[in-house]
Amino acid sequence: MPPARTVADAADVFLTRATAVTTRRSYGQTMKVLTAAYGDRPIDGLDGPAIAELTADSWGTLAPATWNRHVATLRSFTAFCRRTGWLQVDLCAGLERRPEKIDRTKAVADISLQRLFRREDVPIREKCLWRLLYETAARAQEVLSLNVEDVDLDNKRARTVSKGGDIEWLHFQSGSARLLPRIIAGRQTGPLFLAERRPAPARSPGRLPRHRTRTTVLRTRRIPVQAPLPTDQPHRADPAPAAALGPDHPRRRQRLPATADGQKPPQKPAIPAALRPPLRRSRRSDDRRPRPSRPTPPTLTQTSEITAVWGW
Repeated sequence: MPPARTVADAADVFLTRATAVTTRRSYGQTMKVLTAAYGDRPIDGLDGPAIAELTADSWGTLAPATWNRHVATLRSFTAFCRRTGWLQVDLCAGLERRPEKIDRTKAVADISLQRLFRREDVPIREKCLWRLLYETAARAQEVLSLNVEDVDLDNKRARTVSKGGDIEWLHFQSGSARLLPRIIAGRQTGPLFLAERRPAPARSPGRLPRHRTRTTVLRTRRIPVQAPLPTDQPHRADPAPAAALGPDHPRRRQRLPATADGQKPPQKPAIPAALRPPLRRSRRSDDRRPRPSRPTPPTLTQTSEITAVWGW
């Protein structure tokens, strides 16, 4: 074993010996705190009081189980360093385990379990889940994440991913083996336990309107300046159609009486073509034609002419 110069070097060698992923992650949490405090210090320069102070400051207020886990890691690290000859003293001699709470929950009697499994008002899905949890002693997440293709009914086992990421086999008994075919119901793939609510049908994303999918370009047409229009002729812009209003409605357009010589009353002047609003073209024609450059907005004189014609 090559000599370790610092605490960080010794911690790296110690972590490489942990083959399990979960063990390496648990040891790494303790070694990270140790190397952050004394990583540059020589390994033979550590003493017991320094380790005890670091342990109390880092994990002294945590739960007893967490405290015991970090103390066990430090003891394992110290024992490894002593076996390799890097240390001569026990750094964890002053660290003691803390008493943990003991779970004194009694196991459910077998007669009560059989009575539960024979209930007629419980769906078959719940019965199968309870039996798998009882017979395999697996975690609920491992059983609920099973797929149909993971179940081997002939050998009475199911393949699952454990907490550390390893592939393990859950071995069940005849009680679960009789219920699983009714749960699978001829399916070849998919989750083993299905929800009562059916999933929503898959839908493709709807097409958004044109004004929401591309930038709207405001198009204006440059209006040539002409002579002022006569304003002495009567005209009136009624936004509401005449057919939609009653005969006595004040907004309904009234017919002007004829003049004394029998001539027709003056009508509303025709709007010049240059002042008419541009016609709305179809989307297909807009897509085919090239987009014009940004036009020059109308002047104040042109705006007043349009207002005079339309009564805005």
